[in-house]
Amino acid sequence: MKTAVTSVFTGKERVFNRRFLIMTDHCMVEPTACSPAAGWEKGQVENQVQTIRGRFFQPRLRFASLEDLNGWLEAECRRWAERQPHPEQGELTVAQVL
Repeated sequence: MKTAVTSVFTGKERVFNRRFLIMTDHCMVEPTACSPAAGWEKGQVENQVQTIRGRFFQPRLRFASLEDLNGWLEAECRRWAERQPHPEQGELTVAQVL
């Protein structure tokens, strides 16, 4: 695959590569394209990925099965959401807003 985006329109509208959409559907994620010539957007996404890796996957853990990993990860995400203040509604936690 050469590129994930085949056409760029006004605003955030994009036409994604068919193979890229198949992959995102398989991974159950919704793609969001950065604006052209806005390198700072890419950095924000990469920073969020590093934060999640550090928060949930260091030190590297081992699980007997994928189900065990998914159960642990869900519990960790819920625990984090219960402690983390919501960025816009600071008096509430992320879990309360969800």
